[in-house]
Amino acid sequence: VTTGRLGEWNLESIVKEILPDGSYNFQAQINKETQDRVDCAVKTADGLTIPIDSKFYAGQYKQYQEASRDNERGNVLRDLRAAILRDADDIASKYIRQNTTSNYAVLYIASEQLIDLEADIETWKQDDLTEKTIHIPEPNTLSAFLATIRTVHHTLQLNENTKKITTVGGGITTQLDR
Repeated sequence: VTTGRLGEWNLESIVKEILPDGSYNFQAQINKETQDRVDCAVKTADGLTIPIDSKFYAGQYKQYQEASRDNERGNVLRDLRAAILRDADDIASKYIRQNTTSNYAVLYIASEQLIDLEADIETWKQDDLTEKTIHIPEPNTLSAFLATIRTVHHTLQLNENTKKITTVGGGITTQLDR
């Protein structure tokens, strides 16, 4: 529970730092058929929700560090792969909803060291996670991803303000022409 909360806290701090208020909800219930709550639901400019669920595989990381032989490390990597794929299935089935959410979800792992371990699992990420429609970013990549979403929100707001200004300016021009 403590390590899970650490992952959630890390996700919250990144999201709050980057995205504008009102474009995200924490512990959101996306699927109205269940009581499950995703760690973070990010609203896109087109109104869809991107589910982000954080995980922190501290036990596997500790086991990997303590392993003294290659076969022990290989077993830990195998178990880590199984845990990530199980969580990816769980996240996809709980939170990806047609016409409500994006067609993918994010499994956020709040540790660069764990991402490095994940990279040691041979070519599984691309093959296995593509079909599950799960994206696993490292903390820096998640920040860049969210910054892109923020830019789209700002662009949309700028376009709305431009339309308002054009309407007011057009009205002023009409009155001056009279």
